Amino acid sequence: MHTSREVKICGLTTPEQAVAVAEAGADAIGLVFYPPSPRHVSISQAREIVAAIGDECCTCGIFVDMPLERVLQIIERTGIDLLQLHGNESEAYIQNLHSSGKRIIKVLKNESFAEDIRDYSADAYLLELGKGILPGGNFQSWQWQQAGAFGLKHPYILAGGISKDNVRQAIAEGNPQALDLSSAVESSPGIKDLDKVQEIINIIHSVGTAPHAERIFS
Repeated sequence: MHTSREVKICGLTTPEQAVAVAEAGADAIGLVFYPPSPRHVSISQAREIVAAIGDECCTCGIFVDMPLERVLQIIERTGIDLLQLHGNESEAYIQNLHSSGKRIIKVLKNESFAEDIRDYSADAYLLELGKGILPGGNFQSWQWQQAGAFGLKHPYILAGGISKDNVRQAIAEGNPQALDLSSAVESSPGIKDLDKVQEIINIIHSVGTAPHAERIFS
């Protein structure tokens, strides 16, 4: 059975916006646990957001080389569904996190993802350009066709510079199971423009079907 591509809206900071994004059709929201980011949320903020969303969509915690014990504490105190690792986390680190019962997304940089995937046993992968001051796409687009072959073999999330103006091209070239959006749907860091969110979700859902029946966020 083929389904529409999934959408994750990353960098939510308030319960109200998280609920609105879920109602707009997002399959997942991202909560950033990385203090240098302007989209960083505290444990209390994250707990409020998770509680407000309930079962409306998946909640994904974003981590960058955080000590394992701290990640486990955040999982327990917030109730997030899924973990996304943006740093240099090892396979041993991933194996330890698997013991929490949570699914894991490992971020791979486009320059080396074909080799890097051999090193990890994550449940899914996110491919991005991986350049800029902060971890993440930093609204920089790249040659998405580099990921196209990857999408034939592995369910993955495409990120980096995707907007309403190029999302059809990104899908056609990258063949992703899901797309990750942040900067392109914001009015300011951490504050989403809900009209932009709705517009790009509608476009994504209108462009063909996902390459895999398996879902990443559900």
